[in-house]
Amino acid sequence: MYDACPVCRKKVQDEAAGYKCESCSKIYGTMVPTYMLAAKISDLSGSIYIQFPRELGDAIMGVSAGDFKDFKEATREDPEAMKKYLQENVLNKYHQILVKASTD
Repeated sequence: MYDACPVCRKKVQDEAAGYKCESCSKIYGTMVPTYMLAAKISDLSGSIYIQFPRELGDAIMGVSAGDFKDFKEATREDPEAMKKYLQENVLNKYHQILVKASTD
């Protein structure tokens, strides 16, 4: 998960004046928490690593990146609460995924 620019969705740097986007060359008062998930997908033919950008992370995690960030900060002192949440809502869930892959 990373803090993204509200305009271009690139990573921003937290500064005293706000959030600086190197891509836009501007400083914004807000940012957008954004997922960038990586997963290893396996079947009988083998396995591949897949990146799930932005909103696709919401579907996999079951909650928006902003809500997850708030939950993460609230449970910072209780790692068992985070572990329980991940086990109940994220890990070992079935998802139907269409993948277009090519070999290098």
